[in-house]
Amino acid sequence: MQVDIRAQGGAGAGAPEGVSGQNTEQRPRSVEYHIAYCAYGATGEGETLFMAVSGTQEHARSAFKNNVPEYWKDHMTLDVIGDESSAATRSIACWIPQAALDLIASCPPGTNFYFATMHCNLS
Repeated sequence: MQVDIRAQGGAGAGAPEGVSGQNTEQRPRSVEYHIAYCAYGATGEGETLFMAVSGTQEHARSAFKNNVPEYWKDHMTLDVIGDESSAATRSIACWIPQAALDLIASCPPGTNFYFATMHCNLS
């Protein structure tokens, strides 16, 4: 089990005595974050963003399609978050909370996801 000391009181807070926060029996695994999203903007209607993030592409796709209205399902973009991501993906990925990425990384790929809907209308 990995322990994130930020969740236990912030920087400088230590783990309980005798707990290192590292599982020496398990090697760290490489984590890929997959994102499915749709961003829509229209004059007078504002900007709307739907996004789902998971450890596998199929799970991100499924989480997106299960959580958005029918019309938006056909406008989904799939990508892997990383250096090779499109500029649009990188700009959307900045809205993903670190706690959500930590949770996805701590579980087997495809077992959990983060979904968010964001809407902004400045008119």
